[in-house]
Amino acid sequence: MRAKASLSAFGLFAFVVFTSCTPALAPSTSPHVTDAGLADAAPNRPVAVTVPSPEPKEWDLGPEEVPEAGVTKALDEVAREAKGAPRSPVPSAPWDGKAKPKYLDLVVERYGMTNTERTLLQKNGMVVLSRVNFPSYGYAMHEIHRQELPLYVTVDSVLEAIFRSHEDLIVRAEGRLATRLGEVLERLHKELVADTKSKVPRYAPEVAKDADVYLGVARSLLEGGDPKSELGQEKAVEQLVSAATAATAVDTVDLFGRSRKIDFTFYEPRGVYLDHQELHTYFRAMVWLTRLEMNLVSRGSRSSAPTLTTEETPREATLALVLADLVERAGATTDVARVDRYQRVLAGKREDVPLSELAKITKLRSISLRDPALASATLRAEIGSSYKRTVNHHVMPYGTNEGSLPAIATFFGVAITADARSLVTLAPSSLPPHVPRGPELGYLFGADAGARYVDPTGSFALLKSARTDLEGHLSPNDPDLHSAWTQLVRGAAEIPKGTIPSFVGKPAAADRRIATAMAGYAQIHHAHVLHTAQVYDFAGCTIPDAYVEPNLATYDGTLAYTKRLEELTALFPVADDDDTSATKDAVARLAEVTRALQTIVRDELAGRAVSDKQLAFLRMVAEYIPSTGGYEMYRPGRFNGWYPRMHAARDDAFKKVPFSIDHFTSTRLGQVAFVGEGRPALGVFVVDVGGEPRVMVGPVTRAYDRVKPLEKRRVEADVEIGVDTSNVLDMPPIAAYEKSYVAPLAHPPTLTISTSEEEATISSKVDLRGLTIELFDEHGKTLASGFVKDVRASKGDSDAQVTVKLVPVTKDGVPASSSSEGQTRARVRFANGEVHSIEGLSEYGQGFLP
Repeated sequence: MRAKASLSAFGLFAFVVFTSCTPALAPSTSPHVTDAGLADAAPNRPVAVTVPSPEPKEWDLGPEEVPEAGVTKALDEVAREAKGAPRSPVPSAPWDGKAKPKYLDLVVERYGMTNTERTLLQKNGMVVLSRVNFPSYGYAMHEIHRQELPLYVTVDSVLEAIFRSHEDLIVRAEGRLATRLGEVLERLHKELVADTKSKVPRYAPEVAKDADVYLGVARSLLEGGDPKSELGQEKAVEQLVSAATAATAVDTVDLFGRSRKIDFTFYEPRGVYLDHQELHTYFRAMVWLTRLEMNLVSRGSRSSAPTLTTEETPREATLALVLADLVERAGATTDVARVDRYQRVLAGKREDVPLSELAKITKLRSISLRDPALASATLRAEIGSSYKRTVNHHVMPYGTNEGSLPAIATFFGVAITADARSLVTLAPSSLPPHVPRGPELGYLFGADAGARYVDPTGSFALLKSARTDLEGHLSPNDPDLHSAWTQLVRGAAEIPKGTIPSFVGKPAAADRRIATAMAGYAQIHHAHVLHTAQVYDFAGCTIPDAYVEPNLATYDGTLAYTKRLEELTALFPVADDDDTSATKDAVARLAEVTRALQTIVRDELAGRAVSDKQLAFLRMVAEYIPSTGGYEMYRPGRFNGWYPRMHAARDDAFKKVPFSIDHFTSTRLGQVAFVGEGRPALGVFVVDVGGEPRVMVGPVTRAYDRVKPLEKRRVEADVEIGVDTSNVLDMPPIAAYEKSYVAPLAHPPTLTISTSEEEATISSKVDLRGLTIELFDEHGKTLASGFVKDVRASKGDSDAQVTVKLVPVTKDGVPASSSSEGQTRARVRFANGEVHSIEGLSEYGQGFLP
């Protein structure tokens, strides 16, 4: 929006001043927006606006509206109150879908409501406005606080906090592991060279060269630069490193004396590693060290064989023994054990044969490593029928089955999780190929409604059996974080018991639990993509009211997760005592806030209203002030409140949400299945317990799934066939299971708006009627408005224009005004009920309809 003069007539500083209630980014109300905030060239484009460049000034941030001391005191008050006598339940009656619930007018003023949205709200007691979405959950919480709307604390936002904290822990731990890993590999390589130069080498010459290739590829992927080889294998190392770096194909290669298939697409850095460039080389090296397997006992077929064959691989089995021997002789046993222990802490047990076990067998049977045939036969006899595997996580020939998978060894191994085992049941290789889709994953994780949306190639009977398998393989006593997290997400998909809002029992709420479970599943695998097996087939403002989503299992599960994490913190790689202390502090903060939410939920389920002290705590949800220099304008500069407090690094609460991760590979179909989460959207809920029916709002996940060709294992922002949107990751099309509760995406026409002191000019190429232009303050309250009866379509190249007078909103004859520290914004209210905000954001004079 281009202001031709100041808006001083209304006592405003237009589009230039930030306060602690003012965000750095605006909620999106349209699907067609580029990263620069400008309308794209799609047929139905959003409002396009420009704003004036503010004069440079010193930023007066003022006192924090949600100071840390205030949050701490509020937490203490909630805990202290919980120890007192329980309060009496509050009478309530189910909402009839007709009477206007309290606070609905507030939501309509801030965001508008179309007939479709109103219909869904009346039918279901809830609706998700897909057109109103946010770049992060932290921003959504901040926006609700800033707009002074009643807050609904969704389980989606709690899961997101755990997800971000967990990934922060992984990034810090593995940044340290990368250096240690390089040192270990270099020591092993030097020990190998020393052995080849000795008078009586311990290893057969061809196996020593295999070990040189294996270690050379790992070091080259980790360090970059020229291919690392000490025994003249540079060409072989370079070919493998090039294929892994390209990460575009499933190729057949000759390696370690035989032909084998390698899925090089898996080397594409993704998941938590995608946004951390410094960990890309570590990711590729660890994929090699955890997934390039060595066949020990062929059983039903050799591992990674292009065709079905049960021939043994003596040279490859001996290579595994040599690597185990090198670890011991290089004095790296403790270092390798620490990495393995870290992976077990994260994700659980492995099913391959660890190098430490191979070293024991070598000593026990006095195996000579100069005779591959004899060494392999001795090892095979020692393994026998042990080390049976349940999950195939490599490219295997059709005709193999889980009961006859070969015994294999890897350097570090991957975890075989309960959900991976359940996917084997869901997509058995004995039946026509089936790629598990998102709603099926939701059902596996406890969302019963997912069964209504089984893919046509799937089977409900198998889906039900798969969930039984998952439940059978999970235990509250599982010592790894993956299992604790899985239990937590499953709890989030449960139907709460007790006094609950009437909408919770309706089909729309059941459908929403599918998305919650899908998002939780995606979060777990986004964090653990490197550590778990992937199944392959063969081949500060005043919030007026608040309510916490009453899913007690979510908060119980979160506390179980934090307890497990606290117990296992000592097993994570750390830099120093301060690092350990910081991790423990982050875990304690998450547990502290969760206990407060748990207390509130227990009261809600008992029919009690939120107490004054609980409401005082919930009001301190999220505040931040953006930093104000250059590109840092789009980063939070100061953040506080209980929601950021739930994160290990508080700015993680404001990280952009859209992400995806692959979870299943079908080599028979040449496809990869992805699951992910788009920008959280605004959920509107009618809470009709604990008092009169009233509307609450909170961020809700927009989980989605995709199936892509097996080429690149990363879903890029693209245009799906038949979908009129420029970024399906940010705002995915509405899925079948979402139609019951997610209102359609908005497609507003393109407008250009400019304002003067007392009027606004609107330009458009299309007919528009019944348009209202509003100026509003940082709390969303309308300050002035102008009604546009009609904008005629343009007949030529130029846009048609109409100018309207902006009339101040008055109360008791006094014009409404905002604080001089506030920032004025404008919004467009369309005749169909949609409202689209226009924010003035940057010193470059650029505003946008996000």
